[in-house]
Amino acid sequence: MAHHGDDGTLGAPKAAQPRGSCACGWRGESVQQLNALAFEAPLAALKGVAVLERVTRRIGREAAYGAEADEVSWEEIGQALGLDEKTARSRLLHYSLRS
Repeated sequence: MAHHGDDGTLGAPKAAQPRGSCACGWRGESVQQLNALAFEAPLAALKGVAVLERVTRRIGREAAYGAEADEVSWEEIGQALGLDEKTARSRLLHYSLRS
């Protein structure tokens, strides 16, 4: 995880807790916002969760097909997901079959 301008350097405010990120561009702020929304506006949070489920289902399926089409090794897929090869195979199968 990386920190984005929250370490107090150059006079920037120092974060009370780190914000997560990934090389793919994901940032943990979205998760924190959705979590806060669950308490402040539960129906809006549920709508957001439904959208995320649809999006992740579609993108997961496309990414699984792409990894297979690119003939990415199970070892590499497992490393990217932080899983052993057997669990990576199971995860990709799950992503491929989600409707």
